[in-house]
Amino acid sequence: MAAEGFTPPLAIVNAYSFEDFSRLMATGIGLGDRDLGLVSEVAEYRFSHFSDDEVQALYAFLHAN
Repeated sequence: MAAEGFTPPLAIVNAYSFEDFSRLMATGIGLGDRDLGLVSEVAEYRFSHFSDDEVQALYAFLHAN
């Protein structure tokens, strides 16, 4: 379990292709089939409900910054 108040660095998205990012958002499975703890939990239960357009927009936003 992640420490309370812990926020993962969003720059990590630079390591993800769009396909890998989409998989993370839909299933909670990170690169290398890793369990990313809190990120995996949130992705599986909340981010998996994002539309394809929302995932694409988020990916583009995170890569622009």
